[in-house]
Amino acid sequence: MPAPNADLSDLDKIKQSLTSVTSISSLDDVLAAFGLLNMPTAQKYGIIFGFVTFFLTVASVFVLLTLGGTWKRIEQQSKSGESATAPDSTTQRKRRPLLLERLLEGREWMLKNNYPEGKETVKSGEFTPLTKMLMMVTAEEGNMSQGYEESYKDAYRRCQDKPGGESLFYALCS
Repeated sequence: MPAPNADLSDLDKIKQSLTSVTSISSLDDVLAAFGLLNMPTAQKYGIIFGFVTFFLTVASVFVLLTLGGTWKRIEQQSKSGESATAPDSTTQRKRRPLLLERLLEGREWMLKNNYPEGKETVKSGEFTPLTKMLMMVTAEEGNMSQGYEESYKDAYRRCQDKPGGESLFYALCS
């Protein structure tokens, strides 16, 4: 860039300083302005794709911030004078229910739904309503319906015949 002449007006000085920008008419001119014209093609593509990736990442962040309503919340908080910081740990702890209280409420609900009369004992060998609801083990051979027992045995045999089950490819293609 030539040195600015003292005789030039301010507008002429700006025009003179922008001549390098206005002289760009092709991609080769842009590459030459940044000193990338003599680079191998693969590196040029890498730089271009890196720039595109950066631009798309920044653009997607702004789009997500806009669509998520973050800008509106920031504006509302600034108008109402609310703090945008997270509350301290004591305040946060007071807002959520305590684990023991939650477990006690769950126990009370389960007892009320499964033992409406209030008796929690049953005869020997029988399952309580709560145990039937929570039972994760297989039923004993006398307590299953006939259809369930046959289906259970058939499924068990099939699992024993093919340890690990069918391959995913075979299951999808058949």
